[in-house]
Amino acid sequence: MSRTGNSQWKIEVDRCAFYAFDGTVDDALKRAKEILEFDFVKTVAITKEQIMNHMDHLESVTQEDLRELRRKESTYMGSWKKRGGVGAFMMCARKWDRIEQIVSRYAYDIFAAIEADQTGQDGSALAELRDLRRYLLLIESEMQARAVPVYKGPPITIAEIFKNWVEVNRPGTPENGGHHAGQRFGPEEELKQPQDVRLDDGIRSETDIESEHRLYYMVTTSRGRGYHIVDRRKTPSDLWTHLPRLRRELNHKEYEDGLLPEYHGLYYWHENDSKWVMREQFREHWGKE
Repeated sequence: MSRTGNSQWKIEVDRCAFYAFDGTVDDALKRAKEILEFDFVKTVAITKEQIMNHMDHLESVTQEDLRELRRKESTYMGSWKKRGGVGAFMMCARKWDRIEQIVSRYAYDIFAAIEADQTGQDGSALAELRDLRRYLLLIESEMQARAVPVYKGPPITIAEIFKNWVEVNRPGTPENGGHHAGQRFGPEEELKQPQDVRLDDGIRSETDIESEHRLYYMVTTSRGRGYHIVDRRKTPSDLWTHLPRLRRELNHKEYEDGLLPEYHGLYYWHENDSKWVMREQFREHWGKE
């Protein structure tokens, strides 16, 4: 508890010294105890009041981040990710290196480093901190943009999906809701067509997937590249049984040379056994003995 510059504290200390010099030691000790107790209670009260004050500023910080990101991205147009995930990581690593270099001058006290220069100009700890935080926001936003929307309604069959497609694209005239003259598909044709649908793995762009099939896909990554593969856990089996089953354990050469990159994300490196092992959540639908 710092009392530098506290004139009232100085006065009370002088009074205690006077009591002690006058021979009334008990009075001096009693007064010192009162001062310490009052100062401690006052300090604790201030701490409780102020310790969560940072929550009042979260909105202004994030709003400023959004403004700056939108301004800069309108010029740079996603250039930060043109070298893939490795490039994005190294970009953040360089920012952290710069923060560490600056903060080391203040015995690694980041609060002191920021207080020393609160201008936010290039080269300051605050500027580097802001840059790193905004890069991290971009990375997470990128991964959310790659994610396939999850359908949360009741289960839908392929027949129902195709039926909806037929309803929208059925022949007819503009007067009856169709696009051109002709006859509408019958129920038998609607039900037969979906049996021919076969979904594929390894699709690079979501736009290459039929919109009605996107809810069946998930994203995996390999060396910073994203791949769309069928999420077999939520997809009718007749749409993916033609896709390969994979061994649940691979040595490094098999993983690197024999496994398609879209399946790399299904495995993790088992350090103790020095091999690639299929993740538990994928073993049932992708694995084979």
